Amino acid sequence: MPAVERGLGLVDRVVRRHVAKLEKVGWCMRAPAIRGDGMLVWLTPSGLDGVGLGELPALRAPDPLSPQTLRSIRVAWAAADIERAGHQWIASREMALAPGRWGAEAANERGGHSRRLPDLAFWPASDGGLQVAVVVVQGQSNPRRERAALEGWQASILASRYAQVRYLAGPATARHLGRLAADIGLTAPQFIAGERVMADEPPVRRSVIENVDEASVAVETAPVAAPDLQRPSPAHVVPQCSSSVEPVETSEQAAERRKLINEVLGHEEPSRRRRWRRGAT
Repeated sequence: MPAVERGLGLVDRVVRRHVAKLEKVGWCMRAPAIRGDGMLVWLTPSGLDGVGLGELPALRAPDPLSPQTLRSIRVAWAAADIERAGHQWIASREMALAPGRWGAEAANERGGHSRRLPDLAFWPASDGGLQVAVVVVQGQSNPRRERAALEGWQASILASRYAQVRYLAGPATARHLGRLAADIGLTAPQFIAGERVMADEPPVRRSVIENVDEASVAVETAPVAAPDLQRPSPAHVVPQCSSSVEPVETSEQAAERRKLINEVLGHEEPSRRRRWRRGAT
């Protein structure tokens, strides 16, 4: 969900409210991610039908620690940066409905060719020009496979199917990919490799500002706790519970509760100490 906040320029409580509504009608599901990545949200079959992607298979509940989930989170952040820059984009799951249009033919180890889809594609201009392919590299890459993939993207660029391919990778991997691309003659501006998909572009202002009732948001999102948010001060904490107020425990009730706990645990009741009085012998 933090990627949604960045991409749409919305505050956390607004995103939580809308996700809670979609979850209530059965359009999405959510689960905690690893610390620092907020919540994982994915569409159910009903949600895919609702957005016109009913042909896609629904995802299973992701494992927060699996490499595939970590890669999906990185792709989500890349999509958020593209959305924040104001560009239209499409994800690989949507491209899979028409792989012949979006895929690049890359030589495989069996002597044939395999079609590779980018993780994302976006249109840098609003005039309907050629799109840019985005490939996310997670971990160590195979030099032979990456060279074959780069050759496939180069062929797609020469065939005017893509204007550019951008690789998202760490510094060392980005330099390695740059050397492989240079060996086959694929250089800037047709090829870019770096840690971010977009340059530091000014975000697009959103014209719609939503007013959200704090109490209703707290009730709707009570099961959700974003682990990466700064802890608010006690004076500004909204109770994450129902509107009913818990009764205050009296001293007699506290004594009865302690007595019951001691009986269950088998502890003996401590004997009362005799009060000392002045002048007593």
